[in-house]
Amino acid sequence: MYPTNGSSQEKVLSLRYHGRPVFLAVPFSEEIVELGLKPALAIKLYQEGVLTLEKAARFAGISIETLIERLGSLGIPVVSYSPEDLNQELKQR
Repeated sequence: MYPTNGSSQEKVLSLRYHGRPVFLAVPFSEEIVELGLKPALAIKLYQEGVLTLEKAARFAGISIETLIERLGSLGIPVVSYSPEDLNQELKQR
């Protein structure tokens, strides 16, 4: 299930014309059936760093809290710090 193994067949493909999206290809998956298209797409775009947590929740039509719960149940981290960033954040407190 989620997270995927990262093959190109599992990527969301967006084609643009003059910088504006004109086509979006979404691989059909079990997650789309279970979650619905908009939430599954929002989660995938969040996971790829295209959408922020807030924008992904808004796109999916759910609250940020609900999105965080779904991400957690799928094993997708909500906060991702590099070791250096985490050390810096902890030193500031």
